[in-house]
Amino acid sequence: MKVIFTLLLFSIYLYSTSVTIPPGSSAKWVAQHLKDRDILSSAHMFYVYLRANQLTTKLHSGQFDIPPNVSYKQLADILTGKTQQLFRLTIPEGYTIQEIADELEAQQIISNAKQFLNYIKTKKTTAINSYLSKQTLPSFEGLFFPDTYYFSRHSSFDTVYKTFIKRFNDVFVSEYKKVKQPTLTFYQTLILASIIEKEAGTVHEMPIISGVFHNRLRKKMFLASCPTVGYAMGNPRKKSLTYKDLKYKSPYNTYNNKGLPPSPIASPGKKAFQAALFPAKTPYLYFVSKNDTTGTHVFSLTLNEHLKNQQKILSKSR
Repeated sequence: MKVIFTLLLFSIYLYSTSVTIPPGSSAKWVAQHLKDRDILSSAHMFYVYLRANQLTTKLHSGQFDIPPNVSYKQLADILTGKTQQLFRLTIPEGYTIQEIADELEAQQIISNAKQFLNYIKTKKTTAINSYLSKQTLPSFEGLFFPDTYYFSRHSSFDTVYKTFIKRFNDVFVSEYKKVKQPTLTFYQTLILASIIEKEAGTVHEMPIISGVFHNRLRKKMFLASCPTVGYAMGNPRKKSLTYKDLKYKSPYNTYNNKGLPPSPIASPGKKAFQAALFPAKTPYLYFVSKNDTTGTHVFSLTLNEHLKNQQKILSKSR
């Protein structure tokens, strides 16, 4: 029931206001503070409500997320701990399962990231959805959809797990169903989407980058994606790689292994998944980052052209 409760309250808390009540605050101070934050129209009337219901000494201290248009009773229930408090958590696109677990622990949604990851390992990946039912996946990497969620502090591992997986299925399964004859399987699409997510600096380039990778897969070329090497090395946020790094031995190193890596390398967002499903029709086979603030790339048809572009960009950055 906790999962259902969390999801139902998602829309209610979407535009909530976060307030902090210091320890030892009086009921009058709390009422005025809430008015100052535009949660109340009248501090006096709320204080009268608290007095009438003998709640002036029962208010809790701490951080609270207050939904819009809240009634005096609802507000009092939140501040006295009668209503379970939910806290906003945003997981950015491109986070790994380890980074997600660490963020959950940092925000006190779960008690221990390591224990949570061990709990995840006990779950069967074949039970996620019908597209994955016939294969055992190497990990849950990429299966936790990046989005904004609302959880209570110290939620059960099962509640958190089910909430993420439900959102994952709600978004990606519906997107995959839109394709009548997909080029890649559902899981292959997810893997490619994770690489696109890590490669693309802008959303509008995602379909083009996808087109390049689809071209490479079709020609049985190496994908040669730097983020897969960073992931293989256990350093998914490494900004630059050395030639030595590119020789790192791992099935995730797409400079040494043709085709897709064994699993996603991060959690892709909806736009990256759509790009993996609907690649741009492009003749390009290569791209290199401009290494500037735009987050964009220079695309090439041939290796010689690509190497020349790399040299130009390197010379500018010196």
